[in-house]
Amino acid sequence: MSLRIVEGVSGVWFYHLRDDDQRELHLKPALCGKQVMGTKTPLSYWGKTPANHHIPEKWCKVCPRVAIEKGLAQMVGDTLTEVKNAT
Repeated sequence: MSLRIVEGVSGVWFYHLRDDDQRELHLKPALCGKQVMGTKTPLSYWGKTPANHHIPEKWCKVCPRVAIEKGLAQMVGDTLTEVKNAT
């Protein structure tokens, strides 16, 4: 599995997390259950908005908790990192 940043379909610039496995990705919801669409945003950007960025990005608070509970991710300082070889 691989943890990915995805964007919610009900609001612009509202980001979630999804674990990508073998299921049809266009049908798979975020970890919190919300419907989402894919992005090319790397996981290292999770929760970070550049100081000079004018877009009011929002980050789901439920998705990282679920990822940590499932053993897919961990917090290292203030950075969410993927746990490799998670089952």
